[in-house]
Amino acid sequence: MYLSELFLMSVEHDMSVENVKKAVCTCDREMRRRMEKFESKEDCVSYFFYKSGKNRRINASGEEILDFWDVYREFDTETGANTGNDCELLKVCRIMRQILKEYTYKKVIPFSGE
Repeated sequence: MYLSELFLMSVEHDMSVENVKKAVCTCDREMRRRMEKFESKEDCVSYFFYKSGKNRRINASGEEILDFWDVYREFDTETGANTGNDCELLKVCRIMRQILKEYTYKKVIPFSGE
């Protein structure tokens, strides 16, 4: 299931801070489950980007993270929910957004040495 869908299903009609936190934790566990087989940093990068010559382009998994953020940020703004530093999903969201911001949302990221 897509992470943003899982989040919305988990929240249902209860937009309390605690319920939003629980929904984010549910999505975080799902992302961690999907990525547990990866052994290296390169494996993790490949999960979100595919190679295109000497560049990387965001793939469907990367788009899924950005879509999750688009849904979640509205709840974060409205509820003030913050799951803290232990939520890998929100860390990945922030990293993805920062990478894309640096490259003006072209979704093409140069990687030197490749």
